[in-house]
Amino acid sequence: MFSENGNEQWLAKWPARMLSGGRSFRSGIKAASNETLAPEDDPGFFARRSPAKVVAQMNSLSASSCCVILPVKESAEVLAECLASLAPALIGGSRAIIVDDGSDFPLEDDPDLSDFLADERFVFLRHETSRGPGAARDTGIAWARRHGAELAILLDCDCLVSPDFIREHLALNERHPEAPCCGGSIRGRGRGLWAALDGAMSWFTSMSETPEGPVRPPYHIPTTNMSLKLSLFRRSDIFDHHLRTGEDVVLIQRLRQREQAIIFSPAPMIYHRDRETLRAFLRHQYRWGLHTYVVRRGVDRLDWGSRLGFAAMFLALSPFYVLHTTALNLHPLLRRSWLYLGLAPALALVYAIKSIAVLDGTLAPRKALFHDPAH
Repeated sequence: MFSENGNEQWLAKWPARMLSGGRSFRSGIKAASNETLAPEDDPGFFARRSPAKVVAQMNSLSASSCCVILPVKESAEVLAECLASLAPALIGGSRAIIVDDGSDFPLEDDPDLSDFLADERFVFLRHETSRGPGAARDTGIAWARRHGAELAILLDCDCLVSPDFIREHLALNERHPEAPCCGGSIRGRGRGLWAALDGAMSWFTSMSETPEGPVRPPYHIPTTNMSLKLSLFRRSDIFDHHLRTGEDVVLIQRLRQREQAIIFSPAPMIYHRDRETLRAFLRHQYRWGLHTYVVRRGVDRLDWGSRLGFAAMFLALSPFYVLHTTALNLHPLLRRSWLYLGLAPALALVYAIKSIAVLDGTLAPRKALFHDPAH
């Protein structure tokens, strides 16, 4: 019941297995990005433009004004497969910006990436030391802004895309010129129970069965398949550089606080390599539980009193948390098949484990932080 449609010709040539490990990736090209965090109450974080100006600007949007941003660390073999699928989609002067977030070995020494290094459509930037996914994406976005890009399309390096990937993002943004943030659907690929469960828990907010329209709370869309209209963001740093994970959740929260539209559409659709082992699956879910406190309460609420109060309240309500999150997860899945009800016990068990991670991240928030907010 969890198999994916294999009729897409573009997907048929790619291996079904998830590539793990692989040689590390590095570029000799350096890039810098301002790490100043844009506070949620900063009135200059989002640009306010008249609807007429926004529509006029979107009518002039073309592929040449699009850049695809891919952060990467220690995943050259997986990245090479992603770029091979992305190459046919890079039409009309669009580019892919690959940001190496402090990997260990030189990019130019990896034969898997030699063809892409020689292709001017692929731009390779590098952080000498790892600064986190938010900073890596902002480094790519800063390069895109300097080179006149209007639309930044965010993608993870462990994904495969169709040749219409950029066309569909352009069409989606043209249909919704008022929305600074749009997202497409994600289907998981991988073998076995753990990959199926990983996909069910990771992409239930981005299912192709969900109709196009606004994303309503409490759901959000991930940066795995997201596009941003750069003219609607004034600050150079769009993402929170403190977080190890969850920077996309913070971005969606900020957009909602400003009453900005967030749009989801089944197209464009991408395929993500889901985790095939129990260890990798649980590690990913636990890491996402760790950031709950700092994402919901903010990096300025790390005093012991705030954290102990939150932990005590969460511990008392943890059974409700497990039931509520299980129901929220199941609701979109049931659009695909009622058979997903059979996953309910497994989902509840994983969310119970995740509740431990929430408490862990509340009492030890630096486990969820990439940078100390005090510095």
